[in-house]
Amino acid sequence: MGFIGFGRYILWIDQAEFYVVCASCYDKHKHDQWSGHTVVCRQGDRECWERYKRTVYEQAADTEKCVFCGRGFPPYPEDKRWWRRN
Repeated sequence: MGFIGFGRYILWIDQAEFYVVCASCYDKHKHDQWSGHTVVCRQGDRECWERYKRTVYEQAADTEKCVFCGRGFPPYPEDKRWWRRN
């Protein structure tokens, strides 16, 4: 899943490498997704993967600008962080 809201997209290169980017940069680089093989969690360990994704979403929500072009993001409100509800 790329779009997490408030102008932010997560460009996953592999499980351990990701970038927080704007829509324009996501479109330009989306073909690079899942090009690597680095694994964070053991295969089949869904609980580990869900915890890790929530950590990534938190980092993405706190990111202030696109890592590729530098375009600023609006603040991500605390009450809109949907991954905390799961």
